[in-house]
Amino acid sequence: MKINFTTTNNDVTPRNTYGRLRMCRLSASVEYVNEYVEYVNEYVEYVNEYVEYVNEYVEYVNKYVEYVEYVNEYVEYVNEYVEYVNEYVNEYVEYVNEYVEYVNEYVEYVHEYVEYVNEYVEYVN
Repeated sequence: MKINFTTTNNDVTPRNTYGRLRMCRLSASVEYVNEYVEYVNEYVEYVNEYVEYVNEYVEYVNKYVEYVEYVNEYVEYVNEYVEYVNEYVNEYVEYVNEYVEYVNEYVEYVHEYVEYVNEYVEYVN
């Protein structure tokens, strides 16, 4: 539809009311669309910031997972070391027990020898 304009006192207006209303609606629609586009752009900016935050959080979680894996490996190493030390200590305790047993037998032998010597001294006197 073609809208004809007339000039009166340097005022440009549509010739009929229907055209004027249509231009107002069109202007309002364009304004509404512009506001909606602005809102959508703000929302997209917000979503981008949220995605950035989520990415930083994921990076943090990944570092935490790496740390937990490192700690688990360290705990595994410490457990192996404790197992090794326990084996060593057990072997050493076993060795000491055998040595104590040997010393006890030797002390018993010495006691018997001392008894024998005492009896011999008594006999000689």
